Amino acid sequence: VAIDGVTDELGPADLAVVLGTKVGEDGRASDRLRARLDRGAELYRQGLVPRIVVSGGRGRSGFEEADVMRDYLVAAGVPADRVVADRSGVDTWASARFVADLARIPERAHREAPALQRTPHRTAAGPDPL
Repeated sequence: VAIDGVTDELGPADLAVVLGTKVGEDGRASDRLRARLDRGAELYRQGLVPRIVVSGGRGRSGFEEADVMRDYLVAAGVPADRVVADRSGVDTWASARFVADLARIPERAHREAPALQRTPHRTAAGPDPL
């Protein structure tokens, strides 16, 4: 199920999903990516999510977005064992598949997983039906 639009409904969830975006040539997260990560760290610190999935592939800069995101969150105080890095998240569809697969693991059954982004995002999960 995908819902387009901008909402910011705070409430407990099984995990948060931070979708990747640009990592600079110097290996640092872009402003947009840092905003997403800061929001994830905030939700973790507030006790609203016990785990954060960071999803992104190798960018044009040559850095793995998921690794950069994981390192950023750990430096921000999120314990490393609370961050799941998905290097296969080359697009929104791949990220959604990873989270869906993660939800099927019985001991990690996740039902609520908000995707964190800073700006409106057109649903890009799969081919356009028209």
